[in-house]
Amino acid sequence: MKTICVDSWAMNASFANKIKNKEFILLQSVMNFATIIIVIVALQFFRKSQREMNVLCDEENITAGDFSAVVKFIPNCHKDVDYHELIKSAFDSEKHHLSEVSLCFDLTEYQNAK
Repeated sequence: MKTICVDSWAMNASFANKIKNKEFILLQSVMNFATIIIVIVALQFFRKSQREMNVLCDEENITAGDFSAVVKFIPNCHKDVDYHELIKSAFDSEKHHLSEVSLCFDLTEYQNAK
């Protein structure tokens, strides 16, 4: 049986062809280590650029959700209370400006009663 090996750079650079020469084994190990370090550093720069791009896109895409707050479990024992004014007076201050109050009611209790 005749074995045919094509002479190529991959075959010449393979670890099996360097098994008899210790210097080439050490050189290949050092080059493998250097390649791993270079890939790690390159991925860190890539991640940094992705984070910067994420911040830039987030700053350009401003939505209402960036400035919204959800207040839950407001007591509803008083029927004559103006909830708009109550919430506005509780959260409006010099540090935070409250421009609008939107009330949403939880109707799951009434839906489950059917």
